[in-house]
Amino acid sequence: MASTADNSPLMAGNEKFPLTIKLKDVREPQDPVVLMVYSEFDDITAVPSVHWQKYTPEEANKGITLDELAAGKYVVFAFQDRNKDGLITLADNQIPIEGFGYSNNPSLQGPPSKEQVTFTHNKAAMLTIHFNNWY
Repeated sequence: MASTADNSPLMAGNEKFPLTIKLKDVREPQDPVVLMVYSEFDDITAVPSVHWQKYTPEEANKGITLDELAAGKYVVFAFQDRNKDGLITLADNQIPIEGFGYSNNPSLQGPPSKEQVTFTHNKAAMLTIHFNNWY
């Protein structure tokens, strides 16, 4: 694989690599965790085009592996679905009442920008996402 001036690999055609995502600070052992993976072209406030699935907190803590994720740029968002409706629940003040986290673990003072949470996937990798539990 060729590389750019900063020595980062160039994205080649159809290369695929595993991505393991570990979710930490998941509080409720009985409530499912929703894991979403967005492509760089997705609206991160909508349904992702790459991956959407519920997992047990135990699976999330051990690590969820997407075996063949194409090289590219992605955003990962996960939350604990305490009321089991498939959506992140917000309080009246628009603060999430369910634990959640994003790729790159940004420090949040509101919704993150896409740039804050986008990462490049170009080799086998592991992400660790720490949940924000504000309620």
